[in-house]
Amino acid sequence: MLSWFLLFAVAVGGFLTPVQASINATLGRSLGHPVSAAVLSTCVSFTLLLVTALIIRVPMPGAASFAGPWWIYVSGGTIGAIFVFFLLFSAPIIGATAMIGAVIAGQLIGSVALDHFGALGLPQQALSPGRALGIAFLIGGVFLIRKF
Repeated sequence: MLSWFLLFAVAVGGFLTPVQASINATLGRSLGHPVSAAVLSTCVSFTLLLVTALIIRVPMPGAASFAGPWWIYVSGGTIGAIFVFFLLFSAPIIGATAMIGAVIAGQLIGSVALDHFGALGLPQQALSPGRALGIAFLIGGVFLIRKF
């Protein structure tokens, strides 16, 4: 039952991605620059997550908790900022459908690579011909969306 709820929750998040990109693009035009919108959007996200952490009493890490390599502390936020930035710029130019098609294609290519090599602690799952064909179709679909 939990897995179905999680699939639904992720689908709702996926549905909201083009909505967020469109809102942030509009905000960027309103503020005069897309990066201003990305900064404001990220500040709102940070504030909401911090308030949520305080409300549900998530223990905050102490200095001793930071034991992993340095890059794990900055890469997630950096990737998130890059993602928001690219969506902000691309949505008003290529449209929501092409933008999300490209996002999904990129996500699948990255996911297949991570799975194939078992990178970042993921279980190793070899690239199969079916997966490769599915990604090729998706990339082809993005080109069709842009062309027609």
